[in-house]
Amino acid sequence: MKRIIYISLFIFLILSVGNLYSQETEIAITIHTEGLSEFRRTGLDWSGMQFGTVINGGDGIRTGANGFAALAFTDDGSQLRIRPNCQVTMSATRDEEESLDKRIILYVGEVLINAQAMKGSMVINSPTGVATVKGTVFWVLVTEEGTTQIITIEGIVELLNRATGETVDVPAGSYGILETDGSIETGDIEDTNIPEYPDEEENIQTIELDFMDEEGNNRSVIIELENETE
Repeated sequence: MKRIIYISLFIFLILSVGNLYSQETEIAITIHTEGLSEFRRTGLDWSGMQFGTVINGGDGIRTGANGFAALAFTDDGSQLRIRPNCQVTMSATRDEEESLDKRIILYVGEVLINAQAMKGSMVINSPTGVATVKGTVFWVLVTEEGTTQIITIEGIVELLNRATGETVDVPAGSYGILETDGSIETGDIEDTNIPEYPDEEENIQTIELDFMDEEGNNRSVIIELENETE
């Protein structure tokens, strides 16, 4: 039986809304790393990721040949799990209800997205396509040549061809492949290889993050991560 991580986010945050749309919005927390996993803020060098690393809008993430990283978004607990040899950039803006409009650019590699209880919105950009999330669990695979594949485990994903504007829905139990020549292939999930992500072993952990609002007041966010198995 596969391990499923249920993340409960208890956010006690009192902020003025004046600058919630800045590029440095805190959008995700690192909940798991293995091997070489690094992040980089705009204009800075690459740094190692660890449990509790805060990811801001505009940050880049990369993993090495043995690297894995899992992130939880701070508005709804949606997860992004990153496999080895990935390059990703993340950004988001917050609306008035504190939900995130999430944007992920996957340049190359394989990521698993669990957005079953998603607030706000989420789109994943690749060199050839755009995947729009509709409350679902799915893989996005991008090859070095630029081919994009969607493998939908639950829910439904809309895959857009950048070049032609053509869209196709990829429902649960199926895959969609967008080739670099613009052609789209769909099929049954049983006819493709599904990547794997390692089970995490952390128990319940709590992260408390300190912030300063626009008026110079110290505020905090408390995030509780709870792992359970089925």
